[in-house]
Amino acid sequence: MHVNIKAPRGQTYETADQAIQHLWVFGVYPKNWTEFHFGRDIALIRKASDAMKAKDYSAFMASPRRGYWRVELAA
Repeated sequence: MHVNIKAPRGQTYETADQAIQHLWVFGVYPKNWTEFHFGRDIALIRKASDAMKAKDYSAFMASPRRGYWRVELAA
């Protein structure tokens, strides 16, 4: 259950906090089923939604990949 985050054209995310901040800056909410989702479990979707509303960085983990960041809920 994760979201792949790619920086807008001409920008790069150097830290995990910048990649996590992308979630609420660009409105990547779990309710948007077309592109992004944190899984199909309603409890996890609510947990992600609540963390995003509170802008809680500690609720997410971000790890760099080749050309993008992988953001997932912290355990």
